Amino acid sequence: MARLGGLLLTAPPLAVATGAVMGLGLLRGAPAGLALLAGLALAILPALGLTKLMSIGRRLSAWCAWAWCWVLLAGLPLYFPGEREAATSAGLERLASFMGSGASRQIGELGAGVVTLLGEDPAPLRAADNRLEAKPVARVEQPAGREVPPGFPRGEEEVDAEGVQLSYHGDENSLRIEVEIDGPEIGEAFTMIFDTGATFTTLDRASLDAIGIFLQPDAPRVTLQTANGKIEADLVLVDAVWLGGSPVEWVTVAVCDSCVHPPAVGLLGLNVSQRFQVSLDHERKSIGLKRRTSGDDRSLDIRNWLKVRSEARESWDGTVETELTAFNDSRREIRTAVLDLECGDAAFAIQLENVPPHGQATARANLPRGTDCREQRLELSRAYWNLDRFPR
Repeated sequence: MARLGGLLLTAPPLAVATGAVMGLGLLRGAPAGLALLAGLALAILPALGLTKLMSIGRRLSAWCAWAWCWVLLAGLPLYFPGEREAATSAGLERLASFMGSGASRQIGELGAGVVTLLGEDPAPLRAADNRLEAKPVARVEQPAGREVPPGFPRGEEEVDAEGVQLSYHGDENSLRIEVEIDGPEIGEAFTMIFDTGATFTTLDRASLDAIGIFLQPDAPRVTLQTANGKIEADLVLVDAVWLGGSPVEWVTVAVCDSCVHPPAVGLLGLNVSQRFQVSLDHERKSIGLKRRTSGDDRSLDIRNWLKVRSEARESWDGTVETELTAFNDSRREIRTAVLDLECGDAAFAIQLENVPPHGQATARANLPRGTDCREQRLELSRAYWNLDRFPR
């Protein structure tokens, strides 16, 4: 009877502590068996050591079990803020799964209620989860004082000595040029308007269908300011846009049927033309293009395909670790993405590498002690596709 009484006294705290530690592992995708072993080790072994240290007896003391489990559960939020209740519920529910789904769920909820008696579980620092917003969008008419979009070259930059010359038709307000656009397997030549006021290149749906580019149901969308007002447009990714003999790989194109002005089927926007130093010769009706060689920042194209989650955790000693997880919704690998993370008055640049198509990548960074990341702001400062179609 004494042994049974001791077991009944020690089992509740050990079960709750084991379930909490096991739940932390389960929430992180650890195998159930391994998570259970970790829970048992952290709950029982220190309690046994405390029993021996206090010279109470050979068997596990109920007093030591309660004391250690109380300390363990009270200390979890220092390392796993905001997870104690959910972890306890998940772990106990798994431990009691042999009793059936209804009973195991009730036990998990009971355990989560018990740990609330230890006090408030501080929530983790706010996690930001949003699609990076594009800056002012495509414009058919360039307004006065228009802001230069992110990624647009500023100041002196190196350019290739050689360039291409494109003939245009029309007047100074409507420069129509011939552009070849590649899809996954086929390319076609189209007449387009060279528009210095349009952020994105646009094409109508029929032209995209002709090169094998089809609209996806979950395609990102942007707002376009056209001559007829604002419209919502879906985005697609084309393999390349050719200006003469000079290609620009992996270009984001807005689907815009109302941007068609026959014979032009769309607009050639800044996300293509900013790759070049542009000069106009109206006497010869010619556009000169010299490719810029100082980097190939494609943040204007990539930002609409990139979704980023930012989570920061503060340890007991005041140090802050932040984790950025980037989701690439495009069909092309993002080689590098540099994100500016603002936490209060402090700003940090964090670099992600090799975000696979329709996949994700994670980067972690340690921030200075005392950094307040309860309010976060993310901005994509630079981004680069993995370019391999054409030799550089």
